[in-house]
Amino acid sequence: MQFQKRENRSSGSKFLKIETDKPAIPVILRGEPSLFQSHFDNATKRSAECTGDGCSSCKGGSPSKDRFRINAIVREGEAYLAKIFEGNGFTYDYLASLVNDGWDLEKTVLNISKTGQGTQSKVMITPTPKVLPPETLNLISKVPLIPLTKDEHKSYESDPGFDPDNIPF
Repeated sequence: MQFQKRENRSSGSKFLKIETDKPAIPVILRGEPSLFQSHFDNATKRSAECTGDGCSSCKGGSPSKDRFRINAIVREGEAYLAKIFEGNGFTYDYLASLVNDGWDLEKTVLNISKTGQGTQSKVMITPTPKVLPPETLNLISKVPLIPLTKDEHKSYESDPGFDPDNIPF
C-alpha cells in the first residue's frame, strides 16, 4: 500500500490557523473586513459572537471584545485558496494603519506568525516589499472569497477546522 503526497489539497478548514513558533504564513488580504463583537466564556473556554440586544452574555455582565474577519489568500501546493483570517481589535487597527500608510493589502504579501501560548500569545504581521507578478495577482483576484458573517455563511461552528480555543489570537 502506498499513500501519495497530498500537495494540491486544502486542509479542509475555512479558517487560517497560525501555529505557535512555526514559520510565518504568507497571505494576501482580499475583500472588506467584517467587524463583530465576541464574548469569551471562562467556564466553557469558548468564544461566541455577541448577538446584540438581548445577548445573555451582555446581560450577565460579560464584556464583549472587538473582533474581525477578512479573507486571506494562501498558497497550498500550486493552488491559491481563501481562508478566513480572524483577529482582535488591535490587529484590525494595525492593518488599518498599514492601509493609511499607503500599503495596498490586496497586492502586499503579509507574513503572519505567532509566538507564545493562550492569552500570552502574540501575532506578528509583517508587510513585505515583494512585488508579485501581474499573472500571480490575476490568479489571486479570481479566488472565490468565503462569506464572513453568519448571515452569509450558515455556521462557522459547523466547520471541522473551527476551534474557538485556538483562534489565531
